[in-house]
Amino acid sequence: VVRELYQNGRLSKSDYRYEYWSTNVMTNLHKTFGDFDLGLMLGTTAESTERLNQTHWGYNFTTPGTVSFTNIASSNKFFDDATSKKRLVGVYGEARAAYKNLAYLTFTGRNDWSSTLPKQNNSFFYPSASLSWVFSDFMRSIHHRLPSWITFAKVRLSAAQVGKDPAPYNLYNVRKYQFEMGNRKPVTNTIKLNADLKPEIKTSYEVGLDMKFLENRLGFDFTYYYNTTKNQAMLVDASAPWTQQWVNSGKINNTGVELMLYGSPVRTRDFQFDLTANFAHNRSTVKELANGVNRVYFSGDSNMPVKVGAVSGGKLGDIFANNLMKRDAQGRVVIGENGLPMPETGNGNQEDYILKHPIGNIQPDLLMSVTPTFTYKGVSLTAMFDMKFGGDIVSGHEGMANDVGTS
Repeated sequence: VVRELYQNGRLSKSDYRYEYWSTNVMTNLHKTFGDFDLGLMLGTTAESTERLNQTHWGYNFTTPGTVSFTNIASSNKFFDDATSKKRLVGVYGEARAAYKNLAYLTFTGRNDWSSTLPKQNNSFFYPSASLSWVFSDFMRSIHHRLPSWITFAKVRLSAAQVGKDPAPYNLYNVRKYQFEMGNRKPVTNTIKLNADLKPEIKTSYEVGLDMKFLENRLGFDFTYYYNTTKNQAMLVDASAPWTQQWVNSGKINNTGVELMLYGSPVRTRDFQFDLTANFAHNRSTVKELANGVNRVYFSGDSNMPVKVGAVSGGKLGDIFANNLMKRDAQGRVVIGENGLPMPETGNGNQEDYILKHPIGNIQPDLLMSVTPTFTYKGVSLTAMFDMKFGGDIVSGHEGMANDVGTS
């Protein structure tokens, strides 16, 4: 239904422009000493990002049927201009060492300075280190061959940090205005910005094993990882006169395993059948939240009967109902004297009770993909099948159908 205000027509035109400039300057050094192969890389980078969004709109055409801004009175024409600028400067380096192509050691380091952070926090450094050892080649080099059915074996270890800056213009609240009917009016800002935002830092540890068998006819690649993310910038509820505020969150842990199995069951002169299967399992838990924050909800449809978020000590992606039914010790719904289910009040603190009793979680138990490839005389046909097991979903359509008895 068209609003009454726009019954005589409305026109809107938008112009969006995105510019990204980057420069990289680096130098590489390489030297061989006997059985050692050494490398060094040093560099610097500068990035500039600008987004411009301009919108012209107006309503109530003076002459019906003529769609033009010149056909709209000045008092009914409006203009919005949103500009976002960001700059980042970084320096980085990498040192590499290899021994007889059997063992590889790499160190990296990078420091960035970002315009989206306050002066006292705008510099952040993040290093990494990795080590890999080709166990199968090492055993051959000392004349202790592995069983003939083991073609290749490699172990790898790594530890790394990655830094991330927040989006622009989340530090200081400023006055904003807009024009309505030719008059300048202040825009109410309900989000409290944070002049002490810090960069997000993700620290990860990984161990892996890569093995191949039967002249590469069969193999697997296994990875276990553990990472911690702290100082994530996010919106949380705030006290009046604000509705939300930007804060650096506490600490979120991710633990998981990944396994890739691959093989060639059929291999002839003209035809080859390859099969790859990937399995992944991940669990994200919230160890800490920001000071004074006991829960975080993700943005979503306010009409849904649930919210998705997390509490300190819980899993990321827990599902919380807006209302719960009272249940007895056996989990049965308690029916009141009027014959209807009794709502759970949590002894006067309903929200605290709901946060302690999530009804599900969106994280899947297992992600899996299977990729068969058929090759005949150099022509290949590949398909991919993705699967997800576990994880809870809430169907708003089914809920509404249950509510009116049409499910």
